[in-house]
Amino acid sequence: MSGPPCLSPAPAFGLAVETCSALAILTGEVGVRVDVEPGAILAGRAALNGYQRGGRRSAGGASRLLRTADGWCAVTLSRPDDLDMVSAIVGQEVSGDPWQALERTAGRGTSAELADRAQLLGVPAAALPARPATLLDPCGARPGPLMAPLDPSAIRRNLPTTRHEPTVSPLHPTPASPDPLTALVDPAAVQVVPVVAQSDTAQAPITSAPPNGAVQPPHDPLVTWPGSADTPYDSAETPSAGTGDHVPWQAFRIADALTGRALSDCVVVDLSSMWAGPLCAHLLGRAGAAVIKVESTHRPDGARADRRFFEWLHAGHEFREFDFRSAAGRAQLAELIDSADIVIEASRPRALAQLGLGPDERPHPPGRIWLSLTGYGRGDPMRVAFGDDAAVAGGLVGWHAGEPVFCADAVADPLTGLCGALAVTAAVRSGGGILIDLSMRAAAAAFAAAPPLDHGPHQVISTGERWTVECAHHAESEPVRPPSVPDDVPGAGRS
Repeated sequence: MSGPPCLSPAPAFGLAVETCSALAILTGEVGVRVDVEPGAILAGRAALNGYQRGGRRSAGGASRLLRTADGWCAVTLSRPDDLDMVSAIVGQEVSGDPWQALERTAGRGTSAELADRAQLLGVPAAALPARPATLLDPCGARPGPLMAPLDPSAIRRNLPTTRHEPTVSPLHPTPASPDPLTALVDPAAVQVVPVVAQSDTAQAPITSAPPNGAVQPPHDPLVTWPGSADTPYDSAETPSAGTGDHVPWQAFRIADALTGRALSDCVVVDLSSMWAGPLCAHLLGRAGAAVIKVESTHRPDGARADRRFFEWLHAGHEFREFDFRSAAGRAQLAELIDSADIVIEASRPRALAQLGLGPDERPHPPGRIWLSLTGYGRGDPMRVAFGDDAAVAGGLVGWHAGEPVFCADAVADPLTGLCGALAVTAAVRSGGGILIDLSMRAAAAAFAAAPPLDHGPHQVISTGERWTVECAHHAESEPVRPPSVPDDVPGAGRS
């Protein structure tokens, strides 16, 4: 596209800056401080591959935003099986361009109908949530209808300058002193509903995550962000935040807590692939954890097709291959999982359970942290998602001339990886013993619902060969920069 770049419909990037700041503080407390530049995290793949914005065509080219009778629907055709399903989605044989066939079908029905039909066939698709009438374009955006807003400043201002060791009972944790970082991932502190599962340390059952997502808390699947009104700080540098601060994940007790660990004491077993999970593992590795990357001998990580991207995410990791189809291979992998301090996986709950490798099938030692990444959460395990359509599901899109366009490159993936790293690091700090249920849709929605700016309007103007954003309120301007290559890409400098 050659027109002016579109401003974000909400200050999502500002929230990403604050999230990176929170991660830096937390990793510095339990390991090696990790300072990351959010622009490089969000646009690193685009910089490595020379991706450009494509409007209603995703930067990577596999997703499209299609106009429906009542709005918009994102569909992703990134795999051969997805293309094979187009005829079934549209209800007739398709011999030509599959996107043209989908566009015609989309216009005859609602966005929810198209998304549900595609999802029924295993094709990633998502209806764009209704755009609130109060949403301003392109500046002064208002939170969408999905959830209460996250306060970007609350993330940084409520992180303590000194560490407060939580003193909690493993099975009934009630902090002896207010510590919002403990509340960040503590199941009892956020009042999730426990169920029963096995423990490898005692015959009596301990509270655990819902089996395969079958049981869910009877409330909004977001928990209190650190520094909410009921956990104030006395320090002037960490004032209490107002109400409505949320994080986009749930936490469930699966084992006793184990305090006093550093990330350098932890072994991470990464069963995930592509971007979100590997980015989380990458950040944990930079913070000092030992990362073991697991792949199937029959189905290696699809990100290997993008060599520089894969090397960026997995530099310094140990690689292990297992035959998931054989009993011996599954037994070897189970042994590795059982030895891990942190497990990262992005599988459908039922798929891991059938292999005997899910969180409800494995014993959990004290302090175990299990990060479960899905498209829509463990409570909605059959819906599939990729980064671009998951962002649309969460309402995180740009707007041009009153119509939606894709935001960045598969932006739900890196945002989910960043949130996952923050959640896991906070869990290490507070003793672990939990399962973290984080979906890409919820991560995208949290950033889409970032609170409005208190200044503007912003104008994008052409200055020769470049674009510049001007803020009349502050009488300041900032050039629009191209995507930058992350500093830690092996053999690559910033561009």
